[in-house]
Amino acid sequence: MRVIIRTESSSEEIQTVARLRAFLERFAQRKAELARERREACGRIGAFLDRFRAALPGLRTEPSREQSEACGRIGAFLGRFRQELKSGLRAKQKEWERTEAPRFNLFRVLRIERRENKLHNRFLAHLLNPAGDHGQGSTFLKGFLELLANRNREPLDVLSLIETSGWEISTEVVIEDGRLDILIRSPQHQFIAVVENKVDAPEGDVQLGRYDTWLETDPDATRFRRRQLIFLTLDGRPPTRLRKKEQIDRCICLSHREDIADWLDRTLRTGPAATAIHPAKLRLALQDYLAVLGSL
Repeated sequence: MRVIIRTESSSEEIQTVARLRAFLERFAQRKAELARERREACGRIGAFLDRFRAALPGLRTEPSREQSEACGRIGAFLGRFRQELKSGLRAKQKEWERTEAPRFNLFRVLRIERRENKLHNRFLAHLLNPAGDHGQGSTFLKGFLELLANRNREPLDVLSLIETSGWEISTEVVIEDGRLDILIRSPQHQFIAVVENKVDAPEGDVQLGRYDTWLETDPDATRFRRRQLIFLTLDGRPPTRLRKKEQIDRCICLSHREDIADWLDRTLRTGPAATAIHPAKLRLALQDYLAVLGSL
């Protein structure tokens, strides 16, 4: 016995097959058209090259009047085009400068881009202060402490140091043997750090040594369990005036151009949504400061 299985195609299947067949036909037609256009284009290019090859011997000799006039017209056209292009670019440049002011930098206008006290000490200290007018709480301080933790021989417990309260950030703090550029203190966290900042000034003869001695012997500093000396320079160079190995080991060297710029740029651009820098005024100030660091 032979069993015959009969299938019936629905109208929907028939229509689908018909649409597919029509698509394939259009595709084949378009493919043929592209091939024809490609052949025609190659033919035109070949014809142009043939004419150019035929005219080449004449171009190598004295040009005819017609050729000279044609070259003159082409030269005039290119001159007008170049002038119009320059004018258009100048107009675009002026419009861009008017709307964006790309060369304006407040710190450069005030001529303080290389002033350690008037700009760098005060600006960095303000950012580090969780109670600063920047309104970002401990965002900047946390990033700076992470930077120290990566350089410290005895890693800091950053998470235990980032509470907003209990921090004192001061500049130009007078002590018996000098003046501290930036002083970071937290009695609550038993942490103190002295930042000696150098932009153009040379390293003092015994300056860092005096500050290290103050940190290790003065009661105002020894009451803090964790003490840190930081030498901040343009290139992060090591101190040359510290004479004792234990003093050198205790000192962290940071660079304006790399460490500070990377810390601020990372905070500005890649902070998590909860801590990203949103205020436009603050972002502009940070961008201007980063531009200054890049030009030091």
